[in-house]
Amino acid sequence: MSVDQREQQWLSRISKGDRSALEELFREYYTPLVRFAYSKLQDSELAEDVVQEVFVKLWNIRENIKINTSLKSYLYTATKNLSLNEIAKVKRHAELNEVYVQKQEQAPEPMSEEDRRIWDERIREAIAELPPRCQEVFKLSRFEGMTYQEIADHLQISPKTVENQMGKGLSLLRKSLAAFIELCWLGWLLSFPLFPFS
Repeated sequence: MSVDQREQQWLSRISKGDRSALEELFREYYTPLVRFAYSKLQDSELAEDVVQEVFVKLWNIRENIKINTSLKSYLYTATKNLSLNEIAKVKRHAELNEVYVQKQEQAPEPMSEEDRRIWDERIREAIAELPPRCQEVFKLSRFEGMTYQEIADHLQISPKTVENQMGKGLSLLRKSLAAFIELCWLGWLLSFPLFPFS
């Protein structure tokens, strides 16, 4: 059976909801796609996440999928695009961190005790809603004062993964707290160990 015929069979079976076809496709392309993603991201854990997301998205659109090129080309293009998105996220996170540092010198007047209690409670809730790895990285950075490298060593992951998890965590916190606080004010709050955790 030629490659094109095999790809067409995979696509046909996947479009009909055949999970075994997706698993076969996954086994065929997962490792080379991870290597491809790693060449762009230089982060093995993030590369694996990106490739897994490619297959999840393929499955989610299975009933309406239209591929004009080969299935292999489609997978590589999707992996490249998601990798570039992750690189852009890291860049945006670095830019936001720079803004936060600049805003520290323009911090608002201290809160009243009642306001502080309300903020304590709301931020605790928001942090508790973070995914486990994001929450762990966030607490080690903001409440333990650890550097990205120290967190990476402690959790046995790469510094880039730490940076990615922090970016994801801050993004989720901004959305969760959007009704309460503006972005720069949030950046100032999260820059100080105001909320001790046991």
